[in-house]
Amino acid sequence: MGGQATIDDISRRHKLPNEIKIVEIGRNEVHRVISFFRLLVGAPKAQTEQPNVVEGGAVYRCSIDSPNMCQMIPFDTSGPGQINLRGKKENMDDKSYQWFGATVQSSGENGAIVACAPRYVSFSSNLKRRDPVGTCWVVRGNFQNFQEYAPCRTVAWGYHRQGYCQAGFSAAVTKDGRQLFIGAVGSWYWQGQLYSQDLLSKETLYNTPEGPAEDDDSFLGYSIAIGEFTGDKNPDVVVGVPRGHRLSGKIAVFNTTLYSLHNISGEQLGSYFGYSVCVTDINGDRLDDIIVGAPLYTDLSAKDKSYEKGRIYVAYQTRKHNFRTRSHIDGTYSKGRFGLSLASLSDINKDGYGDIAVGCPYGGEDGRGVVYVFHGGSTGIVTKPAQVIFSADVHHSIAVSTFGFSVAGGMDLDNNQYTDLLIGAYNSDRVTFLRSRPIVQTTASLKINPEKINLDEKSTTSCKLHEGTIVSCVVVSFCLEFTGVAIPPTIGFMYRMRLDIENKASRVFFLTDENQNEQNVSVSLRKDSKYCKSIYVYLQNNVRDKLTPITVEVIYHIYDPYPDLLELKPILNQNQPNNLTKQVNIQKNCGKDNICIPDIKIQVFPNMKEFLIGSQKRLELNVFLINAGEDAFESMLYSNIPVDVDYVNIGKVRPMDIPVSCTNNKDDADNGDRRLECDVGNPLPANTTLSFKILLAPSKYLSASHDLEFQFEVNSTNKERNSTLGDNKAKVQLPVRVEVNITIHGISEPQIIAYNKSDILPIDKSTESEAGPEVIHVYAVGNRGPSMVREAEVDILWPTYTLQERPLLYLMDQPEIQGKGKCEEVSGVNPKNLKKEQKRPRSSSYSISIADLQEKLELQEEEDILEEEVTYLRKRRSVPLNLTDKNTGFQDEMSCGPTLCTKIRCSVFNLTKDEQVIFTIRSRLWKNTLDELGLDDVQISSKLVSRVTALPHDVDPSYLGYKALFVTTKVNPESVAPQLHMVPWWILILSVSVGLLILGLLALVLWQLGFFRRRRVEDQMQEPLHHPYRNGYLLGRGDEYL
Repeated sequence: MGGQATIDDISRRHKLPNEIKIVEIGRNEVHRVISFFRLLVGAPKAQTEQPNVVEGGAVYRCSIDSPNMCQMIPFDTSGPGQINLRGKKENMDDKSYQWFGATVQSSGENGAIVACAPRYVSFSSNLKRRDPVGTCWVVRGNFQNFQEYAPCRTVAWGYHRQGYCQAGFSAAVTKDGRQLFIGAVGSWYWQGQLYSQDLLSKETLYNTPEGPAEDDDSFLGYSIAIGEFTGDKNPDVVVGVPRGHRLSGKIAVFNTTLYSLHNISGEQLGSYFGYSVCVTDINGDRLDDIIVGAPLYTDLSAKDKSYEKGRIYVAYQTRKHNFRTRSHIDGTYSKGRFGLSLASLSDINKDGYGDIAVGCPYGGEDGRGVVYVFHGGSTGIVTKPAQVIFSADVHHSIAVSTFGFSVAGGMDLDNNQYTDLLIGAYNSDRVTFLRSRPIVQTTASLKINPEKINLDEKSTTSCKLHEGTIVSCVVVSFCLEFTGVAIPPTIGFMYRMRLDIENKASRVFFLTDENQNEQNVSVSLRKDSKYCKSIYVYLQNNVRDKLTPITVEVIYHIYDPYPDLLELKPILNQNQPNNLTKQVNIQKNCGKDNICIPDIKIQVFPNMKEFLIGSQKRLELNVFLINAGEDAFESMLYSNIPVDVDYVNIGKVRPMDIPVSCTNNKDDADNGDRRLECDVGNPLPANTTLSFKILLAPSKYLSASHDLEFQFEVNSTNKERNSTLGDNKAKVQLPVRVEVNITIHGISEPQIIAYNKSDILPIDKSTESEAGPEVIHVYAVGNRGPSMVREAEVDILWPTYTLQERPLLYLMDQPEIQGKGKCEEVSGVNPKNLKKEQKRPRSSSYSISIADLQEKLELQEEEDILEEEVTYLRKRRSVPLNLTDKNTGFQDEMSCGPTLCTKIRCSVFNLTKDEQVIFTIRSRLWKNTLDELGLDDVQISSKLVSRVTALPHDVDPSYLGYKALFVTTKVNPESVAPQLHMVPWWILILSVSVGLLILGLLALVLWQLGFFRRRRVEDQMQEPLHHPYRNGYLLGRGDEYL
């Protein structure tokens, strides 16, 4: 049990007998005699050979080496006592169901043994009253001369006096075997009573008197333990009163003559404080301390609705023999009743402090019981149990319940100089004997030389790797020796040495086993003989972490090459650590204290004030790091990289001897940002300024819905003072803007039209060439960027008719589009259904292409002309008008002027930088209309008006305004006499002959109609002089018509 020995080591692994089956065991006791039998076990419901006694109970003495080898101790072999009453033998007492063996105690080796029957019933002399007075028996180690003590078997009958005292409910005997204490819980309305009997002088009997009525039902004497609490070296006694102090419970301390010394009260109603007590020197001050059990204690603040977990209290005796503030330990299991039984184990691990065992008979996950072993210490009881023994750990084949209902210890029964433990389980009729293993005390040391590693000093002899690489080395020395009580002279140990245990990737390795940082070594040591081993270890070159100390650890344990031998193996003292650690530091420029405290500051400046969407300009963040303190190790710069930009590289690092490297960890934040981690020096030297550029490029997902925000933070593994942390962060916020530049250009094909106005064209035209010359206007709508144009309106005002609705530029085709554009279908195209001429390649003088257009437009761009007012029939250049609401309104700009125009509605979309869309409008100049106007110098213009209607990321485009452009065609009519042509003679003869034939036929027809007959004068005189109409207009003045 000592030193936290495990049950596997005690009962199963070494196959030692460890349990004894007794019928209904009671409170068992450890007792040593010079014989084969050393365990005392009470069996209060055992059936004995006593005549006329049913289940009177018994006490057994059992072997520790052979299970179930037990003998009944013949305390009382007689049946009920008898008297002659009126000539008839009558029983004067009743021993059936008396629970003999419910209490068993001994004074120690070959000392006195006391066993009690608290339910023993005594009859009055007239046999009319039967009182459960209880009784106890005492015998010495030779098991001869049994003596009975029944202090309540008096004339003070009845429960109002001592008739129901149940003497022997608890009992204790001093170590010298002279003084016997008996608890009688039923005296005086169950106030309870304590008796003190001198075993060498039967006439010397002390008892506590009756108390006031408020002490009724207190149960004084429920538990008893013997200690020394006055300093007079005479034994004193502590008694449990679990229902005293208004049901909160208490313990009472008396001397041998039952003079009251102390009362210690419980703190919770109904906790049964005082149900169990034991005494030992917990803190090693040579003063007995009192341990009190309160098995029904419930944590009323627990939210898990647990109850009756139990609690034990420790009251520490002072030098003035008072009791100072108590400490306590709570149970773990609901309804486990931790503290129902207590036992002193003396000093089970030989550390100079008393130890105890605590029963929890309904604890464990299965509720079958648990026993805890707690060690003492200089500051008091160690609240963490040294060992937890579950019922299932001991009993593998059967289910033993109420394990720990009773516990006993404090004696060495197997002669290995360590006290042992006995555990009872009344509900399963089992007693478990656990032997304590010898404790091995060790002394170990771990040293490293030198204590600091200088990376600039490398030994060329002892610190060279196999391939010749020179490395820095240190020497690790480990020493171990052992001693102990009743331990073997030679013990095998195994130790494991691990290097740089604080780091995931070790920086240090064994010189004799390169690239290995762990070794296991087994060694056989002799008692009190020191073992030492020195090992060279080396530090790998170019180590990154120079700040964290290098920790070397050694863990050792007893090595048993023959674990199955039937012997109780020694165990290391579990209160003594079996591992050692030692640290060695890398030499740093940190002053005498070898502690570097940096002071890093950060400043960040971008190379632009705002970022334009679509711009290909690289974003540069100029970073300045200033370390105004001591060296900063493993300095790191952390920054978020918004999803709108991409990390490119690092540029222009100053000074060059400090390498800077960055890693872009993608999708490291919840908002989609990436995390940039930059190594900025290991170390970043004191009083150094480091500058470099973070180069970024816009991504294709750049959004104008939010600004570009960069958060920077710099730190190092050696922390700064809190007062200087404020300048370790920086923030850069760049507004993101959308900027576009819509350009419009146009050209006429041809630019000048010269035609002969003397040419006569047919009135009814059937082909397009009969209408007049071809006129083509070409417009280019472009985006100079840098941002993209999501959508823009393009309206072309085409001078189709004059105000007199005479055709001017007669539309022949729907608009032709090249690029990312579209137009609505135009109505009124070729309304006269003129036959279109077959398209043919245009001559070089009339051909037009995008390249030609761009070349001509570049010339026009140089003439940046802006005119406030334009018309269609005046001379104009084809220059753009950049108009906003500050000048002519958009609606005015969409007017057609002195013509009836056709509005051609078009649009462009998704124009990136330097993209453009070409619109081509083909028409015919209506020559007859120009002849009617009679103008010699005519310029006819079309007009394009454009404005942006949609930008990326839903940016409002209204701030951009609109632009307009005229494309003009100059018309120059000329009068040219028709040229004479020689007509062939045969055409002349044929023409004359046909003419004469037609004339003859016409004369014949007229003659037949009477055309050649002469009219007479009288016929004409009968007709009116004037016709009422003249020249198609009706004019009248009085009765005269003109």
